[in-house]
Amino acid sequence: KFCGLRLQAPSRELPDLARFQEAPAEATAAPDEWEALLPCGDAERRRCQELRRLVAESPGPKDPVTMLRFLRARQGRLDAAAEMYGAAMRFRMAGERLGKSFPAKA
Repeated sequence: KFCGLRLQAPSRELPDLARFQEAPAEATAAPDEWEALLPCGDAERRRCQELRRLVAESPGPKDPVTMLRFLRARQGRLDAAAEMYGAAMRFRMAGERLGKSFPAKA
């Protein structure tokens, strides 16, 4: 990447800027087996499971790592974490629709 701080431009050809291959959000989720490896206590782990139940109807990944991230972002408050998760997934879906209506040039 040439950021203007180098004395010379990069000698290699720049990478292709075509869009990444689209994949459903669920395909990028961490495996459920990672739940036992989470750096949290049993109480926080149970709250992650409860958050997963609360957002079961929302699109998007619901793996243990994602649930812990949203739970911690809202200081363990389940209702706030579920609301934040829903808003994030709605934002993601809006971006996917926007990207599909404006395809990348070949």
